[in-house]
Parts: sequence; structure tokens; C-alpha cells
Amino acid sequence: MPIWRFPTLVLVSIGIGSAYFAAARNEAVAQEPQFSGGQVGGQVIDAQRRMELRTTDSAVSMPTGRASPSKVNPGVDVLTLSGPSESRARRIEKVLASLDKLRTTYRVSGDGKLEAAALLQIGTCYGALGQMQKAIDQYKDALSIWQQLKDSPGEASALAHIGDVYRLWGFPDRALPFYEESLPLYQLANDSPSRAAVLNNIALSYMALRKKSKTFQYLRAALATYNDLKDETGQAATLCNFGSAYNAWHDGKRALEYLAQALPLMQAAGNRVNEAAVLNDMGFAYATLHDRQNALARYQQARMIFRELKDSESESAVVRNMDHIDSPEKTYMALR
Repeated sequence: MPIWRFPTLVLVSIGIGSAYFAAARNEAVAQEPQFSGGQVGGQVIDAQRRMELRTTDSAVSMPTGRASPSKVNPGVDVLTLSGPSESRARRIEKVLASLDKLRTTYRVSGDGKLEAAALLQIGTCYGALGQMQKAIDQYKDALSIWQQLKDSPGEASALAHIGDVYRLWGFPDRALPFYEESLPLYQLANDSPSRAAVLNNIALSYMALRKKSKTFQYLRAALATYNDLKDETGQAATLCNFGSAYNAWHDGKRALEYLAQALPLMQAAGNRVNEAAVLNDMGFAYATLHDRQNALARYQQARMIFRELKDSESESAVVRNMDHIDSPEKTYMALR
């Protein structure tokens, strides 16, 4: 079952594989996009803050650009909410109520751009609550407004969000048309970071559909873009996705080549959660190569980080991987 979590994660948009819809990628409270840093919006990691996605295929989902004016801000960032699930849900509902009021105010005042931005954030809140159809409905309403305004960046953002929901909801085939439609719009807006994030998510969709050549085609395109931008966050996320893809096709040797490149970038970014997730993936890769010593070493490193972070759920997943190290394909628990 999908596991919804709300940390400020970073992993790259691969969270595909089995339909584990953990969380929609972007921020629930609008702020000016900051794609240069890392993330997931531009790409994965903490810079743009996105909800963590956990799937059986460890991948990192990358949020794309959001044309969300900073005025749309009820004062709470859904992605930073912590605590018991019920408590988080109540707080998200409060944020939702504030955004609904803002949306009404902007509609009455005739400010279409701010209304669309509010709708985008409302959709993200519904996604965080697991109400996927409502999330899609809000994104489509935002898309309609941006189309009327001929706002290409806004259209692209809404399309990418719809694609994210379908992909994370377990319908990668339905996500692809929305992702594909957003690409030329991001190109028109000269938004290379967001375009690269979409390329990553298209790759994840094809990974879920078990289309190997397409998966690597889009990952290569995403990585080339991040390399041109010198965006280390995007590079790290995409390298992680390469590793996840090779793990998915049980090629531990190639997976390790990419994960070994991603690990120092994750460490440099200071994101311990992502660092541990990469170590977990490396443990799986070593296990598929029947290298128990290195597999256990990586799993143990990941376990200790999660223990330090007091993330008992992720620590338990790592322990499960360690217990079944001789049959990794049957029991592997990815941590993104």
C-alpha cells in the first residue's frame, strides 16, 4: 500500500515501480520556484522540498516547476508538517481551508493567475490527504485558467502535476500524455530544470511499465540537461534513478556504478534521509551480486542513519532487507 510521508526529502523522481503513491511532489504552499538548488522541483532533494515517495522500486520523484506566486501562502508548508498521521491530516485540512478562502478571494477579484496558483496548492493538499481524484480536479481547473490566460509556464506546471498524480497513483500510462504535453511548454518558457524533472518522471513512468529502453532514454536526457545546468541536486537524483532502474532489471553491477556517483553528492547536500536511501539501494545491488559482506555493510550504514534520525519505519525496512539478504528480489523494501 502507498505510504504517505511528509519529510523534506530529496530523492529523485523515480518513485515508480509498483504504484506506491506516497506523495505528490511539490510544495503545498506556494513560493517562488527555486529550481537551481535541488529538488525535486528542479529536481529532487531538499532545495525545493517535496513529499517523500516510498515505492518498491526505489526511485526519486522530481517535482517540476510550479508557476505559483508567493502571495498564495496560508503560512504553513504541508511538506514540513510532522507528527502522528492524524495530526498531520488535521493540519493539512487547516491549510486547505485557508487556501480555499484565498482561492475565493482571488476569483472574486478577477485575479486568474493567483486563483490558478491557489488551485494548484489545493490540489497538492488533497494529494497529501490521499484524495487523488480531487487533486486531479483542482489541477485541471488550474490548467483551464492558465490556458485561458495563455500562460505557458502555468499550463506546463498543471500538466506535470496531473501526470505526477496519475503516475504515483499507479497509472503511469495515463501520466505519460500529460508529461509529454508539458515538455514543449517548459521549453517555450526556457525552464530547463523543470523540463529535466519531467524527463525524469517520464523515465519513472516507463520503468513502471517495464519499458527498459524508454526508461534509460529519458534518464539520459534528464542527466544531460542537469549536467549542462551544473545542477548537482538534479544530477544526484537522476543518478539515483539510474541506480534504481538497473536494480529493477537486476543489474547490480551497473546500479552500483551510478549509486556510487550519487552517494557523495547526496552527502554533500547534507540530506541524511537520501543518503541512507542510496546506501539501502547499494545494499540491494550487492545482494543481487551475492556479495553479502558489502551488502550488509551498506544496509548497516543505512540502518544507523535512520536510527539517528529516529525513523523507525525506514530502519525496520532496512532490517527486513538484511534478514532476507539471500533472496533480495523477493523481499526488497526501497526507501523512497
